Amino acid sequence: MDRTRFSINYKLGEHLGWSECQLTAGGSTVTVTASYLSDALGQLATAAVLLLQGAPSARVSFDEEPGEYRWGIDWHRDEQNKREVFFRVRVWFFEEMWGHRPDEAGQLLLDEVVTQKAFYGGVRQMLNTVLHEYGMDGYRDRWGHPFPAQVSGLLGAILDHGKARPD
Repeated sequence: MDRTRFSINYKLGEHLGWSECQLTAGGSTVTVTASYLSDALGQLATAAVLLLQGAPSARVSFDEEPGEYRWGIDWHRDEQNKREVFFRVRVWFFEEMWGHRPDEAGQLLLDEVVTQKAFYGGVRQMLNTVLHEYGMDGYRDRWGHPFPAQVSGLLGAILDHGKARPD
């Protein structure tokens, strides 16, 4: 299991208001989609910032029409080396959107543990790639939500000048 392997390839779809996201973590890869009904990219960036600020977990919703892909990112302490802290990243699929069902009621598509550095680096790289590929105006025009520039900038500032939650 490679805990340093984490990447997100996020692309806006051919049709207005749709996106596709390929997530690779550890030894698993899953592809999920989202409609403009949720600000999927903004939620993912916000989750990373919240975790950096010490939140014990974060949830992200990629809403479908119908359906939902829900991401769960939780702090995870290594059982063998209690000093190492990682993230457990899980993705579930639900047949209905906005069903408010518990995570365990969904179909588990991905369950991997990754390093903090890999997670934050993957989210940051994904945001930079999306901004470079579409630009602020192009992203808004094709997605229906503005690019999460403020939270992306905050994430970068914290990563450049701060540090993750202390052990």
